[in-house]
Amino acid sequence: MPSARAYRAPAPIEDETRVSTRSMLADVVWHLDGLRPGANPSDFSLDWSFRLHDDSRFSAPKWHAWSRAAKRFLWSLKVDPPPGRRHVHDGTLVSTFRVLRSLVRWMAARGLRCFADLHRDTALEFFADVARRPGMKEGKPLSAATLSTYRGVLHLSLIHISEPTRLGM
Repeated sequence: MPSARAYRAPAPIEDETRVSTRSMLADVVWHLDGLRPGANPSDFSLDWSFRLHDDSRFSAPKWHAWSRAAKRFLWSLKVDPPPGRRHVHDGTLVSTFRVLRSLVRWMAARGLRCFADLHRDTALEFFADVARRPGMKEGKPLSAATLSTYRGVLHLSLIHISEPTRLGM
């Protein structure tokens, strides 16, 4: 028997969308609310003005469309995840942001200018580059857990790229 609950579509993700009690989607820095006792407040702050290969900032006007898409993608994981996925918590947003920042830097350095430029082969190249990075322990590769996080974000980004209208892109 079908569930008595009706599916309620999430509100559209707009620049004025609140991402926390202190931040909106369009803000350059998101201050998330998921702070746990003993944690540093900066651990839950996402700074979208990170530096790129050409010394520009991702918050600069030339990157506006891509930055807006990245923010919508990240926030959608919390409010409108892909089918079969759970809504993520703020801590997961932070770790996903870190991977997304690496991906954007990597893409920009190769002349790519938007997520639509990310195709399966390009994603595999990025993953191969990540896998070659050294891990936290000297002489050791990245852990399987870290590689799994990167793989997961790549997978989700490719899903979202294939559904651009879902995010208003």
